[in-house]
Amino acid sequence: MNARLAVVGRRSSHPVEGSDRSPLDLTDTALPTSVHGTEARRLFRALDDALREMRVRQAQAPADAKSALRLGLIVTAENGTALDVHTASTNLRTVDLDNSDDRETVLGELRDLEQEFLAGG
Repeated sequence: MNARLAVVGRRSSHPVEGSDRSPLDLTDTALPTSVHGTEARRLFRALDDALREMRVRQAQAPADAKSALRLGLIVTAENGTALDVHTASTNLRTVDLDNSDDRETVLGELRDLEQEFLAGG
């Protein structure tokens, strides 16, 4: 089973990708302990890239142009079949990933998603 991090919109999603362009999978990725440091910078840079891709994609569909974008965890079987999607409550359109407080919020929601996944919820 995989638990891939993504930016999730109303009709589609875009994976948060690591430096090797593969989706970040929380089953084999440790979350940073704080919003500071190299690992946190990499995570938020990857999240910002995925958010930018979703904004571009949604801008091309007028009905979706202003809809919420949320941090999500897409749970899949080994063959890639989606089994479940867990989403955080914060609309990523309203956060500034360069702001330390907003990064804390996002990292906290990511930890909550991870705990929900680990608990089987």
